[in-house]
Amino acid sequence: MAPEPYVTKTGMVVDPARLKRNGETLMFTPFRVEGTQPLTQALESGEVAEEADLLISVREGRALALLRSQMAYHHVAQGTVRGEPWLVFF
Repeated sequence: MAPEPYVTKTGMVVDPARLKRNGETLMFTPFRVEGTQPLTQALESGEVAEEADLLISVREGRALALLRSQMAYHHVAQGTVRGEPWLVFF
């Protein structure tokens, strides 16, 4: 029996049956973010190029910037900020 869809706090309906079939993952593996740093620091150190395309997510006034090149493969990124879980997808 397929798991029931659920509704997020923002009203998005998530259907877990679309993520797996017979135990096999159908989508890309999520990008699990283990740590973050200020964008200015990543730019100054050269870890992120100034011309890099970014996917920006803003929640409660705090921005999270992810490289579009990473998100183009993974489509889903997740981690925690101050103990609160987050998930970004496109």
